[in-house]
Amino acid sequence: MSTDKLFILLLVVLLPLTGCLDTVEPAGAESNDDAESNDDAESNDDTDSHESPDILTLHVQANDNRTILLNGTTLKLETLYQTFSSPECSFDCPEHWVLSNVAIGFSMDCADGTNFTSSIYTNYYLPIIGGTECEIIFNPDNIGKETIMLFSAHSVAAL
Repeated sequence: MSTDKLFILLLVVLLPLTGCLDTVEPAGAESNDDAESNDDAESNDDTDSHESPDILTLHVQANDNRTILLNGTTLKLETLYQTFSSPECSFDCPEHWVLSNVAIGFSMDCADGTNFTSSIYTNYYLPIIGGTECEIIFNPDNIGKETIMLFSAHSVAAL
């Protein structure tokens, strides 16, 4: 793959992650009731009832932290990108964004008194307690690389 094509691909993938967009709205097509027949509507009932989870992004600068509050929602870490610079580079080398499978540290402090520090890997959920407001601090020790995390949001309730 040529450098130009790789740059365009990274631009298309990373541009929405720059923080310029405040929210991510679920995509949907407008239906045209006049053009849709009753047979088509009845045959698609099972497939139309599934909704996609919201996708949220969080950008943490190097040697910094970010705090979020959750209540009734938990997050699943879907993807993690971090900056990477080659060890043989001088100080003028640009950093590159790479897809990472390392854990990101977090601390959790909940209104019911639950608090701990741990790490989360991709494809894992934050251990939020249903019905309790929890404050999550990502990178609480202020160490690490610049990071962009993509989460899917899911409802949570206590059993």
